[in-house]
Amino acid sequence: MWEYKGNEDRAIHGPFTSRQMLEWTSCGYFVGASAVDIRQVGSGKAGDVNEKTDVDDLMADLMEDEESQPSPP
Repeated sequence: MWEYKGNEDRAIHGPFTSRQMLEWTSCGYFVGASAVDIRQVGSGKAGDVNEKTDVDDLMADLMEDEESQPSPP
């Protein structure tokens, strides 16, 4: 799960899944001039919302989530 700090309102938004964050990134949000500060939450990993995290971290988290899902019967 991830949160981001809005550039205009400076409010913390989330939590959102890795998949949601990646979908928004692929649509052009959170990159370039629209880049925001993001952090991973709910995993016990300490993080500062002012610390920038990149798409590679999101992708790694998504892959980890998919690997931990049980296989369909």
